[in-house]
Amino acid sequence: ARRGGGLLPSHRGGPPKSRAARRQRQCLLACLLVGGMTCGAIFMVSIPPNRQPHADQPRVGGGSPQGGAPGVLPRAHGSTTSSSSENAVPPAPHASAASVASEGSAKHDDTIPKKQGDASLASAAAVGDAAAPQQQHEAPPPPRKQAARVTDERHETPAPTAAPMLAVDPGAPRADPYRARRERLRTAQLSERECDDARQAFPGEARALDYVVVSAEAEASAASERSEDADDHPAVRVLCVVYTYRGKHDNARVATETWLPRCDGALVLSDKNDTAALAVAVPHEGPEEWNNIWQKTRANWRYVYRWYFAEFDYFVFGGDDLFVIPSNLRRYLASSKIAQATKRGQPVYAGRRFKQNGNWERVFNSGGAGYVLNRPALRLLISVLDKPFCQPKLRGFWEDVMVAMCLKKSNRRVRAVDTKDAYGRERFHPFSPAHHLNYHIPVDSKAKDWYLDYSIDLKQGPDCCSAATVSYHYIKPKLMAHMDTLLHRCPRPSPKPGFEKTPFESFDQYPDILPDGGPPGEPPPQQHRRRRRR
Repeated sequence: ARRGGGLLPSHRGGPPKSRAARRQRQCLLACLLVGGMTCGAIFMVSIPPNRQPHADQPRVGGGSPQGGAPGVLPRAHGSTTSSSSENAVPPAPHASAASVASEGSAKHDDTIPKKQGDASLASAAAVGDAAAPQQQHEAPPPPRKQAARVTDERHETPAPTAAPMLAVDPGAPRADPYRARRERLRTAQLSERECDDARQAFPGEARALDYVVVSAEAEASAASERSEDADDHPAVRVLCVVYTYRGKHDNARVATETWLPRCDGALVLSDKNDTAALAVAVPHEGPEEWNNIWQKTRANWRYVYRWYFAEFDYFVFGGDDLFVIPSNLRRYLASSKIAQATKRGQPVYAGRRFKQNGNWERVFNSGGAGYVLNRPALRLLISVLDKPFCQPKLRGFWEDVMVAMCLKKSNRRVRAVDTKDAYGRERFHPFSPAHHLNYHIPVDSKAKDWYLDYSIDLKQGPDCCSAATVSYHYIKPKLMAHMDTLLHRCPRPSPKPGFEKTPFESFDQYPDILPDGGPPGEPPPQQHRRRRRR
């Protein structure tokens, strides 16, 4: 009866099924029993507001109050099939081009933020109320998703970016990652006298570097272009990223003249553009200070992901006092276990592992020694940077701990892998070469040594460092220049006894090392088995 526009409930087809119809019937029966004026008052109250009769509205079988067909509800605001031009409402405003570009190839329903969609619908309703006469039978405005869909149909899909799956604010324009290699790569060999002067300038560091073997084979393969048919051992493309600030651009400039050009690509990210240091300014939240490095790191990784994700296979990240031997790093990343993990799409998070305060549950890669992410790991990190467990508003200097926590608490449960060589010697070092060679474990067990507490299976003396060493930390500009000279531009001495073979294949003795599980003895065995059952 309500669908037909009548006021009295219909008894055809059985008793009324709707609650309103049953209520009307009960009230009508009560009115017949009571009688008088009370009957009319009660009956009018029982009728829904949008069905109360008007003087000009037919009771049964007539047209709708707005002149439509009988039994048809009035059209909603913004309907495209309305016959009256006065009641037509303009569509919701388009999203700005900047917002569309920043979203990449995200789904169309996410183009208009929720607040913007609410405002557009409210403005459309206001325009419709002003243009059309006041009516009491208007239907509510269309839902938010419908308005967003109509608006997005008028947009063209933006061109895919290098990282199409996640919407990332670029923050700064793209810099040329090959400029350092093209303009500042130094390969000319120095004379014997110049090499002797370099050794005498830092004799302790030179003695420690004598244990390092530089992989010339990997360096030569990196200089050549990637071969399409090299499926067994494809060339590894490494992007080296150094972060700094305007007060340390001299350190960054020396890095761009020594080891950075030996990477396949190189970036210097700072808070100020500097042509001499090849630095590009990447803005971030909060002040530029040591106690806000986590926000700086978040912005820097977003920048790297936005512009260089599809161009490189691995990404090395460290400060302006980091020194890397790119040829050894490239050779290590091309090892069978790492290459197979990357080929399977497994995230790889490699560096110098530390246990925070000796806690196995808080293992992270030292930021000073530099750490490496492959493409799946970088994509995963960007996807969780704004999650609550990643503490996106935190102000602190422990950015290396935060990166490890974000990856570990993600749905992939990524942990730092063991990067020791087959002899148990470390590849990534948090100090200078001489410091590691001369370090000795304290004899007194009660002596407090944070380095000993944080390290995992620490060794001393020459066994501290692998012949395939990848990085050092706390390298000042003068030492950085001399180290590059001794390692790449001077004749290398004969290998030390016990260091004749360079063990690049470090994961063979750890068949269970990659992110799904750690090597034997890394976590306590009971926790390891319990995690596998889940």
